[in-house]
Amino acid sequence: MPITGPGFPELEQLAAIRSGQPRKATEQFWAAGCSVTVGVGVDTHQTWKEIVSRTIQLPYSDLSAEGSSVIWQSDQICQSEIMQGDLVLWALTVPPRLPVIKQLSLFHLTPGEYAYDKSIDKQFPIDLLLHPTLMYHNIQAIRRANNFCTRIGAKLIVMSVLYDAENAAKLYGIPNYHQMCQSPQQWLDLGSDKLHPGPQQHQAMADKFIELIK
Repeated sequence: MPITGPGFPELEQLAAIRSGQPRKATEQFWAAGCSVTVGVGVDTHQTWKEIVSRTIQLPYSDLSAEGSSVIWQSDQICQSEIMQGDLVLWALTVPPRLPVIKQLSLFHLTPGEYAYDKSIDKQFPIDLLLHPTLMYHNIQAIRRANNFCTRIGAKLIVMSVLYDAENAAKLYGIPNYHQMCQSPQQWLDLGSDKLHPGPQQHQAMADKFIELIK
């Protein structure tokens, strides 16, 4: 039975929402993550991805977005033009985030949204972010990205730089998972917004990625 009716008014608009990015160069790497990877609170040249790029002398394609979820980041990896021999660096975000459709546009749902917009709970109950079902989908999303990279011959390194699930390494069950920080309280400094990591922490994240690459 075709999916039509009041619940699916604009299927074409939903189908137009795509993930993934094209290649920039024959030899490059890929940087996935949330606002930490975007570089909120620091200058572009201070972000971990720019430091890594300068150090290993490779350009990169950016697979990051503010507020993005584990699921969305996995989709970016799996639907990008990643090829055999590529390096994929994933600065993993916190688990309670969800990509949802709001007014027929992709919206990154985070716990913080409920503080700014009290009405959002009516459309997307906050229990969606706290339910074990979301953690299940996060686990599968991480494994899916790892499986994709393994099958095409790309090297995926996943490093958690924010709060993560308890026993995350066991839950995800992938070989190149690393926990750098258990919480933002462990960051070396804060950025200009006093919420995101600062230059010293970005340098530390870059150093760790470079160590893992080698």
